[in-house]
Amino acid sequence: TKAQLKRVLREMTRQLQKTVIYVTHDQTDAMSLADQIALMKDGEIVQVETPRILYNQPSTMFGGWFLGNPGMNFLDHELRSTEDGQDLISPLFAAPVRVQAASQHKRVTVGIRPEHIRLQRGQTSTSVLGRIVRKAITVGGQYLMVIQLGEYQLKAKVDPYLGHQLENEVWVECPLERIVLFGADGKRVEATLSLR
Repeated sequence: TKAQLKRVLREMTRQLQKTVIYVTHDQTDAMSLADQIALMKDGEIVQVETPRILYNQPSTMFGGWFLGNPGMNFLDHELRSTEDGQDLISPLFAAPVRVQAASQHKRVTVGIRPEHIRLQRGQTSTSVLGRIVRKAITVGGQYLMVIQLGEYQLKAKVDPYLGHQLENEVWVECPLERIVLFGADGKRVEATLSLR
């Protein structure tokens, strides 16, 4: 089977202690076999990283979209200039988010992976109320939900127990440490985010 072949290939590369270049369009193969991944788009390498860094900190929106099932949520926002930087005001967050970046941007795209969104039955100080638009059971029994927050819809993955319990409304938290900002060029914006 394919799983056995991957196991043998992994063992063989370790035993030989040689660099092996494995070319694939299958992201699961790449994520499970590689020590380093060179992500390519239109014949050019856009990022070279370990699988974990490539997945959690994509350098481009393409990387955020391509890796994952489904890929990242992408939500366009305008930034508001303040005396000490810029603020991101969004229905995704319970308070304005202070954005400290090396360069100023008028617009950014907020990226967050569906499994990094926290859904809860009760309110917390950092959660906002959302409405469940759709939910479906995925591989492994997880629930994939589409949540409406203001004018935005985002996909969230939750465990089977919580997914079964949630019906219409849900409290949503998008942890700042899981947010990736992208500029108008589709490249990651290096920024520090904090709630005001």
